[in-house]
Amino acid sequence: MTCLSESGEAQFHLKPTVYKEHKVKVHLQYIFTVAYFIDLNQMETKMANRLCLITGGSRGLGAALTEHYVEAGWSVREFSRSGESEAHVDADFSRRESTIDALDTEMRALKDEPWEEVLVILNSAQVGPVGPLGVSKPRDWWQSLDVNLTLNLSCAGLMQKHFQGLNARKTLVALSSGAARQGMEGWGLYCLAKSGLERFVEAMAQEQAYQANPIGAISISPGLIDTEMQAQIRSSNPEHFHQVEQFQSFQQQGALRPAKQVAGAVTRIAASDYQPGQCYSVDGWL
Repeated sequence: MTCLSESGEAQFHLKPTVYKEHKVKVHLQYIFTVAYFIDLNQMETKMANRLCLITGGSRGLGAALTEHYVEAGWSVREFSRSGESEAHVDADFSRRESTIDALDTEMRALKDEPWEEVLVILNSAQVGPVGPLGVSKPRDWWQSLDVNLTLNLSCAGLMQKHFQGLNARKTLVALSSGAARQGMEGWGLYCLAKSGLERFVEAMAQEQAYQANPIGAISISPGLIDTEMQAQIRSSNPEHFHQVEQFQSFQQQGALRPAKQVAGAVTRIAASDYQPGQCYSVDGWL
């Protein structure tokens, strides 16, 4: 109710019952506000307790995956030589020993955290050298196998070494290719590496079935993506890769998918109730 003071100024007074109800409402609003921020903080902490490690995460699909998990609130480390994000860890995959050291050091530093989930994505890849082996040099062969196979396997082995005993959801994703299932002229080394990754995933899945805290291992074939690698393929020497015109037509026909779209499919597969040892296509998950 409103009253006038001796000076004529208006003063407002609440009846005792109205005052009590108002006080209760203020207290309840405060409690709900505090509860909301506590719940929000717990959600952020829970997401921060999820770890994602990505090899070759600076460009193309790797960069899109890095961005996705960072935005989702995960703790992310991407290993490459050209990354610029806060998640970047310097690792030149053309230098085997230093890259293994970088992977080992980072995982060793992270292994004792109370992770609720650990996800490792093997994405490091290069398609070259393109053509019969005779048109390139042996050092190019070894570098190709290191980038595509050896160092990805090293990352998988270090994951087992440092996180095997962790009682949490753990997933290893090897990004594969149609080149893993059939040979393609000019891509002998790339076909070898991708096929090797798929066979390794199958073997690892069988091995992990005997572990108390298993790591789920799967392969994912991402299909045709609009990335720098595709641009390199389109510029291949036709004498060394006779199917170059077909890959040029993929771009002209709009058959290349955006990296962000494919990354979304990869994340959904990795989060699903997958079957260890299997190779999944992104088709149907886009």
